[in-house]
Amino acid sequence: MSKCESIIRHCDQVMVFLFYILAFMLPISSAACELIFGLLMLSYLIKKTCRMQVAMQTGRSFFSSLKEYLPDIGFLNVPCLLFVAAGILSVIFSQIPLRSLSNLFFEFLQNILFMCFFVETFQNRRQIVTIIKIFFASMTLVGINGLWQFYTGEGFILKRSLVQEVRIMSTLKHPNDLGAYLMLMLGLSFGVFNFYLGEMRSSKKWTALLFCLITILLVCVGWTYSRGAWAALIIMVVVLIGLLHNKRSLIYILLIGCFLGIFMPQMHKYRNVSFMTDRYRQLQNEIKLASVSVDRKEIKKEERGSSGEPINLWREVKKDEHFSASGRFGFWREAWQVIKTYPVFGMGLNTYTEMTERKFPHNSFLRMTAEIGFVGFLTYAWMMLVFLGNFLACYSRISDRYLRSVSIGLMSGFMGFLAHSFVDTHFYSIQLATLMWVSMGMIMAIMRVAEMK
Repeated sequence: MSKCESIIRHCDQVMVFLFYILAFMLPISSAACELIFGLLMLSYLIKKTCRMQVAMQTGRSFFSSLKEYLPDIGFLNVPCLLFVAAGILSVIFSQIPLRSLSNLFFEFLQNILFMCFFVETFQNRRQIVTIIKIFFASMTLVGINGLWQFYTGEGFILKRSLVQEVRIMSTLKHPNDLGAYLMLMLGLSFGVFNFYLGEMRSSKKWTALLFCLITILLVCVGWTYSRGAWAALIIMVVVLIGLLHNKRSLIYILLIGCFLGIFMPQMHKYRNVSFMTDRYRQLQNEIKLASVSVDRKEIKKEERGSSGEPINLWREVKKDEHFSASGRFGFWREAWQVIKTYPVFGMGLNTYTEMTERKFPHNSFLRMTAEIGFVGFLTYAWMMLVFLGNFLACYSRISDRYLRSVSIGLMSGFMGFLAHSFVDTHFYSIQLATLMWVSMGMIMAIMRVAEMK
């Protein structure tokens, strides 16, 4: 083995080890994500430089050898390149160019490269199984910390307190963030649980342990009191059932039924909202007082406006933009106005918080379109469709039952995560964006390992 080949092999080992650390630290520290990316980038550049040198030694020209620096992610090569090109165009046409340029290198490309590094680095089943075990260790710790936080008011990791006195966030920065993290972790857990259900006779202990872990994670999702997370959980289970095509799907239906039966009444009690509307009891009281407590003569006077037209009290109450989805309709209207102003290339990466009054649109897709335009959004949508299409064409042919179950679980969690992103900006959280792209990399790595077999 030549010196360059030895360096390449050691760089691959270092990158695998760094991903192991990332899997454990991701829900705990955003700084760890940044540091690990820097080390991954350094290892990647050293490895690719050695590969370029090997290529030149075989007679290839310098410019031809530069292709070694490009990551190889198979069917997503072209969609990813076009998505990156859309990001670069948004920087060129940005309203705040320097801010957008900084974001291009330190967030936009970083997220995509996490996926690329994972696909290139994880080349065998053993590596994938190991990182799955580390994810399980991490999610177990996050789940137990969430339970501790609910009962004591403060987590034993990072010492974060409850939000609104009842909502947990464990090690994440907000209950909604915890809900998004748990979507992907529950998807992974459901996938592995499904495998062990098929191996019940020889794996009763692991099946029971996984059921306990899933119960803990579901309780944590419930105690986030995040309606977006609850809706995403339902979507995730629907996708999971659709991909599994077996009788064991009934178990997941029963789990969701129990979940909604237990936690839905608590949403009214603790958050003062229903599943679909905000200020639940307050609105009921307003309508009740307006229709019962006011003198009939006063009602007659107030029934007509200045124009003489009748006033519908219920309609007037609903005009309050805080009536539904935590005021998100107001945020979404503002985002849509930005999109209409900068429809093609957007107003620039990472400029939304600087150029809008409300700062956050609570919708990852609207913010993406506002910042990189329809050009960027359509390339992203195409990339997701190519990713999903290739998975649907491939997953049923994965002969390894464990890897097939894991891939189905991860894809279900991924779809739940995307659904949750319709009501929050998870794409713009360092930890959650990293988790999303790493999850894509895991699914693609499983598909590649399966094809190699």
